[in-house]
Amino acid sequence: MDKRKSKRSRVRYARMRAAIDRFWMDNHYPPTIRDLMEIVGITSTSVASYYIKRLPEVRQSEHGRIIPQWVDGIFQSHQKANG
Repeated sequence: MDKRKSKRSRVRYARMRAAIDRFWMDNHYPPTIRDLMEIVGITSTSVASYYIKRLPEVRQSEHGRIIPQWVDGIFQSHQKANG
């Protein structure tokens, strides 16, 4: 992979991570792939899905929402506290 393409990918991953966090903070619910496509400027769902699947700090819920690890941590600690 040439350096230019590698840098472009790193920038896109960083933009994707930032968009996920920003969407959560602004809306108080997780974004969908289409939400992220609009925010980041990706026109293909398969390309957006490719990048999301390769972000180690996020997962996709059974309803297609994108869940960052920090949100999972909040939910898990809340569930433990409330038994």
